[in-house]
Amino acid sequence: EAEDQVLDKLYYKGAKRYPSQDELKKAVDVLRKLIAENPKSADASKQKFYVAQCYEKLGEKKDAKDYYLQVTKNHSKTPWAEKAQKALMQLSAAK
Repeated sequence: EAEDQVLDKLYYKGAKRYPSQDELKKAVDVLRKLIAENPKSADASKQKFYVAQCYEKLGEKKDAKDYYLQVTKNHSKTPWAEKAQKALMQLSAAK
């Protein structure tokens, strides 16, 4: 799937490689487009979670929180909701 290809480009499995700011911004653009095209997709919770992670890595904590909250509120029955909740707690603790 498209978002998996984007994420594969950002992270090599098992290797230490961190995406650049530009790569993170491109990933956000691609993922947000996918979410907009199909907001009810089974992958929407995962896509939103990854958008939040990208925003967090970009230092855009407010946007990260917004997306994590979307996952917890709109996709509460998915495994991504628990991950988003943990990420929100870590963001709040990091203040």
